[in-house]
Amino acid sequence: MGRKIMLAIDGSEFSNKSYEWTKQIILPEDELVLTHVRADLAAELVSVMNESTGTLIAQIEQETEQASKVLVGKFEGQCKADGINYSSLMLKGDAKQQIVRAVREADCALLVIGSRGLGAMGRLFLGSVSDYCLHHCHSPVLIVR
Repeated sequence: MGRKIMLAIDGSEFSNKSYEWTKQIILPEDELVLTHVRADLAAELVSVMNESTGTLIAQIEQETEQASKVLVGKFEGQCKADGINYSSLMLKGDAKQQIVRAVREADCALLVIGSRGLGAMGRLFLGSVSDYCLHHCHSPVLIVR
């Protein structure tokens, strides 16, 4: 049995570049674990929720779940076309923490993740998912730019 390689995807140009890079290193016996994390809006907005905002948040949650399915489906189609053995994870919550947890639980040999190119100021205020994963994953992390 081959390695498990996790590919974190978010629909950005960097996700596409990461997939293209991963295609070059994956072996026929390997498994590519496509992983997408969407925000948990209800958890983030709990302090401002009331009945009407709760309904709106539920609608937005449904739309973001559908968008996640479309995104993951796009990458699944690419894997099929390229003859890559794959599985998919669609998670909800903080992307940084969920990806690190998923890598550990799936016992992945490598995490491949794109760099969003935020720059120093963006990382300072928003944080960087790739930087967090680099420092918290117990498996090697490849950041594709």
